[in-house]
Amino acid sequence: MDKLSYKEILDMFWKNHTPTRQPYSTQYKSVIFYANELQKSTALDMKKTLENNLKTKIYTEILPLFTFYYAELYHQKYYLQLETSLAMEIRNKYPSAKEFVNSTEAARLNSYIAGYGAVDDIKGSAAKFSWDNTTEKLLLLNNKSSDDILNC
Repeated sequence: MDKLSYKEILDMFWKNHTPTRQPYSTQYKSVIFYANELQKSTALDMKKTLENNLKTKIYTEILPLFTFYYAELYHQKYYLQLETSLAMEIRNKYPSAKEFVNSTEAARLNSYIAGYGAVDDIKGSAAKFSWDNTTEKLLLLNNKSSDDILNC
């Protein structure tokens, strides 16, 4: 199984949200949590670099990780749950809440439904998890990285 480094996760985080937008309430604020001093310095350095490059304030906070609480189940795999029939199929495959939340397959489906991931990644996951053609086509049509949907 491949693992992402903390820096790779942060790179993805910075590329996929707008850190310059001031949150209108605490529950919507942007936060990066760190578990040790190396993670803290990495996050702070990246934030400072981004602020210098953008020449504007970054509202993302960098805070220590104390206790992590999972969001309610209806928030988990949000985009996947919008595809009701596909979500039911995956929930049958991973019947407990913990299995569903921790499922690599559900996480990939969720990100692909949201439009993320390269076409080759989607096709590879479709083969790995034995997704049917309808599911694969849905994911490819949602894909933001390809203008060439005719080859789906």
